[in-house]
Order: sequence, then structure tokens, then C-alpha cells
Amino acid sequence: MADEPNALSVERRLELAAELSEVRRLNDWLRVIAEEHGWSDQLANDIKLCLNEAVANILDHSFAQGADGWTQVTITEEDKAVRVVLRDDGFRFDPLSLPIPETPTDIADAQIGGLGVKLIRQTASDVYYRHDGTHNVLAMRFDKP
Repeated sequence: MADEPNALSVERRLELAAELSEVRRLNDWLRVIAEEHGWSDQLANDIKLCLNEAVANILDHSFAQGADGWTQVTITEEDKAVRVVLRDDGFRFDPLSLPIPETPTDIADAQIGGLGVKLIRQTASDVYYRHDGTHNVLAMRFDKP
């Protein structure tokens, strides 16, 4: 993610409580941004899918059951890409350190969970994680078609 945001970038932020019910508010917010910027359905759906998977991982792994916390979502609209950054104050958790599971060949062999990070890696144009000393930071870039 070496590219720097360009002069035409527009940034939007949303802070979510560490509650599954916040995903609906996230999706409503994302829908408005997608409509305002005229994103293709494919781009909007890719970003929504990855955001939902990432937020689910944050809730499952970064916060203890019922713990207070927050996740900040920043979307930066650029000329050729959309950048999405999630920052949370939960336990340190690097989703990209998880092993990439094999795709099951049969539904009977499929296990619940584990494919979200693989999906994010396959859908986003670029993805990286870092811990800034206090917060988990997951950044994704989605190139525009």
C-alpha cells in the first residue's frame, strides 16, 4: 500500500461500538457513501463483504465477550481506488497471521469459520495489518474498475 492518497481524496469516518448490531449501521453508512460516489455495484459489494468479515473478526477475536470497545472505520475515496482502514482498541489480533485454510471440496468437509480472511485477501486489491502500540489497524485497498 505504498501509494499515497492523492489530492482528490475524500475521507469519511464512522465509529462503531463493539456490538454485532452495529453492522447494520455500518452497512447503511456504506450504502450512502457508495451512492454519493457512484460506485459500481461490484465495488460496493466487495467493500461491504470485506468490511462485514473484518468487523466480525474484530468482534470475535479482539474483544472479550461483552467487553466495551470501539472500531473506527475510515473510508478514503480516491481517483483510482477506495481505501478502507479499521482501527480498534481490542486485544492485539492480526487476522493476516492466521493460516489460509484449504477450500473444502465437499460440504460435509466444510468447517464453520476460517474463510473470512481468505475471502478478504482474494477480494481486496491489497490488505495489511499493523499494531500501532495501542490499536489494531487493518487496511484494505479496492481498485476501481
